[in-house]
Amino acid sequence: MTVNIEQLSAYYDGELAPEERRAVDAHLPDCETTLRRWLQVSRALTATAPGRARPRRVPAVAVAAVAALLLLVSGIAVAGPFNEVVRIGNLSAVGSRPVTLDEARVANLPLPRAKDLPGGWNVNQVQLTVTSEWRSVDVQYRRPGSRGMGFTAWSQGIIVNPTAERTQAITVSGVPVEIGYVRGGSTSARFTHGESTVVLRVFADEVDLNGIRALVAAWIEQAK
Repeated sequence: MTVNIEQLSAYYDGELAPEERRAVDAHLPDCETTLRRWLQVSRALTATAPGRARPRRVPAVAVAAVAALLLLVSGIAVAGPFNEVVRIGNLSAVGSRPVTLDEARVANLPLPRAKDLPGGWNVNQVQLTVTSEWRSVDVQYRRPGSRGMGFTAWSQGIIVNPTAERTQAITVSGVPVEIGYVRGGSTSARFTHGESTVVLRVFADEVDLNGIRALVAAWIEQAK
């Protein structure tokens, strides 16, 4: 049997024909725990946006995560793309969606108070990821003529190691910062703020080391 994303969504909404529902039901007993966790993630995402009407369909990210789990646990061939993270063992589905910088504060992670950073950088997009076990907020910035840069803050217990050919240790505002260089590409700056790991990624030809120092210092100061 092949189950696609629309069928899974229709199953959740009670819109499948009886014979289709029975076919899907046959594969669900092994997935009840996963389905319950999926629903918890879906409700958590809805709860982060008070005042907004709940969409008729379950968010595609949650449906995609269930599709992946059905594929792994029940052996169903799942049709349609998905890019969610699924861990075998202590399973958790990932739900991610765009929010404003103020809405992202529900994640209780170190985030700047202002929408701009030194060097003319302004917030372009904010992505909130929430699971039952961890959270992250990705803040993308733009300035005229740039290809953009981004800060990502991760909740306690998440270890992030940006790919680098060469690293350099510096200190900014009393905080140890690991700079990672990729030849001809990007530069990263990883540091700890409270119990969170924060990673800055920029293009090496757009921001030099002094610029990185200024950006990290502003983030640390604004996130206090």
